[in-house]
Amino acid sequence: VPFSGRLFKPFLLRPYFPSFDAELEGQAVTVHVDTGGLFLHMSPERAESLGIDFGEAVSGKHGLRDVPVMLGAANAFKLGDAVLENVPVAVMPLLSGSQDFIIFGTSVLEQFHATLDYPRKRLILSPRDNDELQKRHMQMLPGRRVEMPFYLWGDHYMFARGGFGDHRGLNFFIDSGLVKLGWSRFWLRQACFTTKPELYEMWGVEEGAAESDLFQSPLPISLGDLEQRDQFFAPTPEVIAGSLGGVRIDGLLSHAFLKHYAWTIDFDRGVYVFSSDGG
Repeated sequence: VPFSGRLFKPFLLRPYFPSFDAELEGQAVTVHVDTGGLFLHMSPERAESLGIDFGEAVSGKHGLRDVPVMLGAANAFKLGDAVLENVPVAVMPLLSGSQDFIIFGTSVLEQFHATLDYPRKRLILSPRDNDELQKRHMQMLPGRRVEMPFYLWGDHYMFARGGFGDHRGLNFFIDSGLVKLGWSRFWLRQACFTTKPELYEMWGVEEGAAESDLFQSPLPISLGDLEQRDQFFAPTPEVIAGSLGGVRIDGLLSHAFLKHYAWTIDFDRGVYVFSSDGG
């Protein structure tokens, strides 16, 4: 990946799906980050408008769902000062219409020492092979830090240890692209987590709440040593709780939890660093 120096790029933090100004095949575009994805994802109509060729449909994945995918490649994807060449593109019919987003995922972030600084609405990318720039990178972040290991399975699936209620030692798939919304009193809220209703009930959620479309719970949810209460949750009938590489996955943790921190993904050490100003 041709890259020189540190990238410090503000982004438009839409409430539920962070977006960035970028350039793709020489055209100005808006792209969204989703760590449940690979390199680039878009609809067939978007790919055609950008001049990206793609092949016949094959069976692929979107998150943990089986979907038809057509494969192509972009000559150049520019994000701030970073330019990626020959970038794989997954062309998906499900991203047409109301889901018409251009998405970049973990495989783009993996090219760098990467921080999604949600509170300050910025993305910071540094070369993975430059210790001095990485040091300066980390000096830009708030002083209170929590570090924890994560695991990268396959090409982009990240999971880490978490907890719910009194249950610890759970394994969470870290997928920032969950956009599940519902009303909580007078404001719209985004679910931070989803899993099967029976697991919520096992962890202490009342049966009626666990089977509703969305619910709020006073039970704590945690990732490593980070803990939040009174979050919003979504049950799902889909098989999100399953196995990744032989590791049991208990649920999917997403943006509404992560957005409270500057989230650094250190792919070389296999650790997350969460930085914040609070105590």
